[in-house]
Amino acid sequence: MNLREIAERAGVSIATVSRFQKDRESVSLESRKKIEEVLQALGYSPGNRKSRKKTQKTIAFLIPDVENPFFSSLVKNVELFLSRMGYFLLLCNAWGNVNLESRYLRLLEKHPIDGVLLVPSGRKDGELVHVLQSFSLPFLALDRRIEGLSLPLITCDNEEGMAMATRHLLRMGRKRIAFVTGKRETSTSAERLQGYRRALEEEGLAFQDELVIEGDFSFQSGFEAGKRILAMSEKVDAILAANDFMALGVMDCLKRSGVKIPEDISVVGYDDVWLGRIYEPSLTTVRQPILEMCELAVNTLLRFIQEGKSTPFERVFKPELIVRESSLVSVERGGGF
Repeated sequence: MNLREIAERAGVSIATVSRFQKDRESVSLESRKKIEEVLQALGYSPGNRKSRKKTQKTIAFLIPDVENPFFSSLVKNVELFLSRMGYFLLLCNAWGNVNLESRYLRLLEKHPIDGVLLVPSGRKDGELVHVLQSFSLPFLALDRRIEGLSLPLITCDNEEGMAMATRHLLRMGRKRIAFVTGKRETSTSAERLQGYRRALEEEGLAFQDELVIEGDFSFQSGFEAGKRILAMSEKVDAILAANDFMALGVMDCLKRSGVKIPEDISVVGYDDVWLGRIYEPSLTTVRQPILEMCELAVNTLLRFIQEGKSTPFERVFKPELIVRESSLVSVERGGGF
């Protein structure tokens, strides 16, 4: 249906419909309601800048890094649940760039999609907050928080998960435990670092800044962190990493340097990605209930789409410690090298 036909049905001018299509706020409330009633009767729902069909059966999923196996697992499971509901997935990869992330969101508003799932690249990005505050599509955040913004969020208890991992190493007799963070600007990295710190202090051990090495969630950053840890004047007997990908990089570095895992140094990761299960030795980690998180995310977003808006809420799932070979060492052996 063209602009003339819409104008005739709504009893307004073609120019008014044209203005509505470009910026509906520029049209009087009375005319806007008339046009919206016509569009809704035709199966269309007015968007922020252009009218879009009521449903396109397409959801966009904006993630920070498609190469990270944790995010790949999220994508796989989200697509699984969407396909069961007859929806398609449009994948957007921001490469951890908050500016690109904001550009993606502005672009998605102009395209025929029904809603957006996103894993934010940062937690303090003012531009992203500004974009989401006026975002016209139903959306839901998965895994990471954004400071300064109340939003629909499904995540896991990252602080407690890393505290569990730290307590496990302490029970194994480890005392000097290094920690490899992810990008400090992400909520997951900050929360996991806090869990590590809390568990140490609960056991009467001092938190030491020199034992904290910053990575970026990549395998290579884990490898480089391993080299820095091995160069420390006082040796460590365990290493925690804020995700499995970095933990595997750490283990690769240790093995190439002749360090025995876990006899000399124990290693624990976070996320329970499939690579950690087949690595030698297999990786002790913290599992997030990805399947349940993705199912709830899809069902909630589809409900938001049906209702025509997103509603702020927060659901925090409980993590689970998965003990494997990389940390199982006899307490009597001590550690370090």
